[in-house]
Amino acid sequence: MFIKNVHSFKTVFCVLLAWLTIQCTENPEANDLAQTNNQDSILLALGAGPEANLDPASEIEVLKQAKSSLDDQKRNGPALESYAAIGSRLYRLKAYDDFLKLTNELQQKAQQTKDTLILANTYYDKANYFYFIKRAIDSAYSNYYNAQKLFSKTPAKVNAGKALLSMAIIQKNERDYVGSEESSIKAIPYFDQNTDQRFLSSVYNNLGIIAKEIGQYDRAIAYHKKALDYRKEVKDYKMLEVSSLSNIGVVYTYKKQYDEAVSYYEMGLAYDSLAQKRPKTYARLLDNLAYAQFKSGIDTGFPEAFRQPLQIRKSENDRLGQITSHLHLSEFFKFKDQPDSSLFHANKAYALAQKSKYNKGVLQSLSYLTELAPNEQARAFAKRHIAISDSLLQVERSYQDQFARTRYETDTLENEKEAATQRIRMLTLVLLGALIALLIGYIVIQQKINKTKMKFQDEQQRASDEITNLMMGQHAKLEEGKQLEKHRISEELHDGVLARLFGIRLNLDSLNASDDDEAVATRAKYLEDLKDLGREIRTISHELNAQTFDSQMLYVDVVEKMIEEQCAGLSYTFEADPDIAWSEVSNATKAHMYRIIQEGIQNVHKHADASQVSISFEKQEDGQIELSLTDNGKGMAVLTAKKGIGLKNIAARVDKINGSLHLDSTLGAGTRLSVHFN
Repeated sequence: MFIKNVHSFKTVFCVLLAWLTIQCTENPEANDLAQTNNQDSILLALGAGPEANLDPASEIEVLKQAKSSLDDQKRNGPALESYAAIGSRLYRLKAYDDFLKLTNELQQKAQQTKDTLILANTYYDKANYFYFIKRAIDSAYSNYYNAQKLFSKTPAKVNAGKALLSMAIIQKNERDYVGSEESSIKAIPYFDQNTDQRFLSSVYNNLGIIAKEIGQYDRAIAYHKKALDYRKEVKDYKMLEVSSLSNIGVVYTYKKQYDEAVSYYEMGLAYDSLAQKRPKTYARLLDNLAYAQFKSGIDTGFPEAFRQPLQIRKSENDRLGQITSHLHLSEFFKFKDQPDSSLFHANKAYALAQKSKYNKGVLQSLSYLTELAPNEQARAFAKRHIAISDSLLQVERSYQDQFARTRYETDTLENEKEAATQRIRMLTLVLLGALIALLIGYIVIQQKINKTKMKFQDEQQRASDEITNLMMGQHAKLEEGKQLEKHRISEELHDGVLARLFGIRLNLDSLNASDDDEAVATRAKYLEDLKDLGREIRTISHELNAQTFDSQMLYVDVVEKMIEEQCAGLSYTFEADPDIAWSEVSNATKAHMYRIIQEGIQNVHKHADASQVSISFEKQEDGQIELSLTDNGKGMAVLTAKKGIGLKNIAARVDKINGSLHLDSTLGAGTRLSVHFN
């Protein structure tokens, strides 16, 4: 029902297959912007396809059916070119979603079949879509860059130049003048001097605009004149000759050589039927001519000379042209000392620029308003000008960074791909060798670590035992010193004090010769007191001397002191069976027992959540000694509980003294640890 003037789908499909060499986009006229003086467009590099004899909706349906038929055919050779032809028509018919979907599929097929030319075209077509339809500058630039790289590897070298030219125009529009100049110069060798004049003219036109923007006016004029020469060689290119004449006039205006500018504008206006064929261009030339004459000092014919192009621009709905006209009128009325009229046109330009989102026009209008508006408004306009300028500068730098990053990343990726196969092979061998070496190294290092760890543990154990022995030895020396001091005091009491007391008693006995009954009684009483004192001192002396040094009690004292320190915050009891002959126990065994008790108390603190600990040494009937450590904590499931490093250390020490370790515990009922040893 949608096929009109076509007898069958087969007929339409045959027509489509005849369009195998269609390019993706049409060649619309370059946008006539007076403010940038840029009559060239990326579209200039694109060819135009034939018009189908169907209404757009019907043709889109036919194209979709043709695409479905191709999906069932072979994915290379002519089939890929047919996909490209369908994509081209979808783009021209503004079925952009269908176009993008088909182009992405075609790109994947071209990558699979390694069809470089088709792949390059898909990047080029997507670049046009992103630039002209989506205005996604970074995506457009990236796709043009990829297209250029691929086209340069195919016989279609001219397309590489077209992609570079497109990149250069994008960079120029985003004020990346250095990058744009580089891309433009790189594009020149891809074009033939005899057959590609229109592309060469676009390159030199772009270089002329760049030179003008950076203030190199003589170079700009030379570039524009070269562009004009190329355009004169192209048939049916007269309108773009007018564009070059206008561009040359603009540069002379910037140089303040107004007479030269006027002559070039007048040459442009002399072209046949310009007002009818290109009214926007005609209005631009009229406005630029009027401005150059005004700046040169001509004072007649104004302001009508500015208003005539303004009226044409209004009739053509050329907003950007209107902005320029209003700015020129504002400048003219300011010169004529008519501030109200000047302010009126500046406001008009500002409103149109904002509505058109034309930032350059906004900034120019704000500059005028800052000078013309009352003080308070002028300050507001100045702040707005600064804010927009800063924002645009950041955007420009961002785009410049993106362009540079795209070039760097794409070039890096391409270089990596070229060496990928060899690198993968080498990398596989190196990784395999490295893996083997690492495995061997790991085994060797692990063995060394284990040996070092065991050596360290042994040294730590020996040091711990030595410290324990030293503690016990120091305690023994301390006790021995105490006994010696007691013995000395005993001797002093016996030999010194008692001897003197005995002398006093003899003297008192001699006084008994007195017959006075009261004196005799008193002396007798004193003598009896002295006798009692003597007996008491002798008893003390004997007792001090009787507490001889007992090495049996030294180890128990040391252990008890350690328990007292370790059980801070706990209630504890400690008992040591007096029948144990500690002198017969080796120092090594006593050191291990000391550390086992210490480790056990630490475990109670860390894990048991207990309030009371009981520790005891008891001699068994078989002659063995039992160490018992019991707490009233939360207990544990002995069979399933994970043994920590504390219990492992205790077990290791028990093994070293050839003892046996027993652990009894129940959840919620505390834990009892016992060690039996000889």
